[in-house]
Amino acid sequence: MKNWLRGKKKSKRAQDSEESRAPTVDELLSLGKPEEAHQVLEHKLRSKPRDRRTQAKLGDVLLVLRRHSEALEMYESAAQGYASDGFHDKSRAILHKMLKIAPNHEKAVLGLEQLERAKERDRRRRIVMRHLQKSGEGSHGSMAAFQVNQLWKALSRSSVLETLDTASLGRLFEHLEMRLYDVGREIVRRGDTLEEMYILASGQVEVIEKRAAGKPVVLRSYDPGDVFGEGALLEHRAWQASHRAAKKARILCLDGDGLAAVLPGLSDPRAFLDVLRTQRHDASLAAMIRTVEED
Repeated sequence: MKNWLRGKKKSKRAQDSEESRAPTVDELLSLGKPEEAHQVLEHKLRSKPRDRRTQAKLGDVLLVLRRHSEALEMYESAAQGYASDGFHDKSRAILHKMLKIAPNHEKAVLGLEQLERAKERDRRRRIVMRHLQKSGEGSHGSMAAFQVNQLWKALSRSSVLETLDTASLGRLFEHLEMRLYDVGREIVRRGDTLEEMYILASGQVEVIEKRAAGKPVVLRSYDPGDVFGEGALLEHRAWQASHRAAKKARILCLDGDGLAAVLPGLSDPRAFLDVLRTQRHDASLAAMIRTVEED
């Protein structure tokens, strides 16, 4: 009897709780009360203005209220927020919803294009980081994830990485060898016929011109992301000046065998070679050397 009474009390408390509970937005919509749903969401956004889910839901409610321009603005805000937070799929879904309401909506089209570029950048990042991790395993111990990420950030500024298509980039990084150089260590010497091209991943490399008397002249320096040696690899030219590590350097090297292995797997080998040729660091260096020699 006591158990039955206790159960009855619990049931009464549950019933009272349900009656006191405020209806959800979806319940208000199902009851045909979009205005009340709108008020609930507006109140939530005032306390949490960056709540993307609430923004998107408010867009849905505004659509029910036939306030299309306001709905599009709210959807746009939610899509941008999701994209900046890294939730690209959610952002993409909202942008497609916008296009159903307003075909050829300029900001929705632009947003989808930006997401596609972000997706492509992420694909390229994964390719490069995977190969960096693999190539770094044999060079003085494997690298930590944060080190690989730092290398990617530096290399992402390289014109080679920016210009090559994803497939070519993957092929290139399959055949790059990672090397470490301590401060002061010579990488190449003037007159060397070493046919290799380098991408500086970290540290700094300086180009020096040795004089018969006096200290060597530093002609220029290379920073992470810079490419040098394209003339030696592609045009079979002797190195015009000596290069050494000004700071501890991690360098990615492509030699003749690596280049020979890369080219057969490319859809457009000539375009790949053109990207390497247009670095022009060797050409600008030649002009510097001529100036120094004339002085």
